[in-house]
Amino acid sequence: MKKSIYVLCLVFSMIGLPSTGELTYRLTIKGNFKKSVQGKKYFPRNPHFSPVVAISHNKKYQLFPFKTLASLGVKNVAETGNPGELISEVQSAQSKRAILDYETSSPFDGDEVVSVEVKVNKKNPYISLISMIAPSPDWVIGINNLKVIRQGKYLGKKVLPLFAIDAGTDSGKIYTSSDQATQPQGKIKRLYRVGSAVIKKTPFAYLKIEKL
Repeated sequence: MKKSIYVLCLVFSMIGLPSTGELTYRLTIKGNFKKSVQGKKYFPRNPHFSPVVAISHNKKYQLFPFKTLASLGVKNVAETGNPGELISEVQSAQSKRAILDYETSSPFDGDEVVSVEVKVNKKNPYISLISMIAPSPDWVIGINNLKVIRQGKYLGKKVLPLFAIDAGTDSGKIYTSSDQATQPQGKIKRLYRVGSAVIKKTPFAYLKIEKL
């Protein structure tokens, strides 16, 4: 299965949905952006993450699928950490009933923990989220289109590694590279190197998904 979902196996509860058909999920992100893990080479001062934007939605909405071009909102989050334009895009999609719920967190340090909660239902069983790895040229962590309800069963709890993702909008090679707009804009993909350092097996954070 080749999708922009950063998980291979999920275990779903055998208990059916509640009569309301609506569930609340807590999404807890634990940062793993620290020198002892990521290595001293190129490591920046003040490692942190931008506010998390978490969204529940239907299959018509896509936050940042691989091999596509980032929207302006995703570009702004990836390059500056500012979620303002992305929230505008989310609200527009919500008015068209493609999104059920969304929530943002505060910024957090590279090894801190934050949580957000979103509601899902049968028509909106997908969760996506995004946060900038900061400082960086255009690198983020997140998930795209994680389905938490399948055939009337729901995901109970799961922990997932969050690897670095390149938004394809800036060509900088290390965390503190000067702005180098990618022309033409590149496609979203996994990030495998910071300068000459290979990082493909090192998560920048961990995500715990749990039904409340």
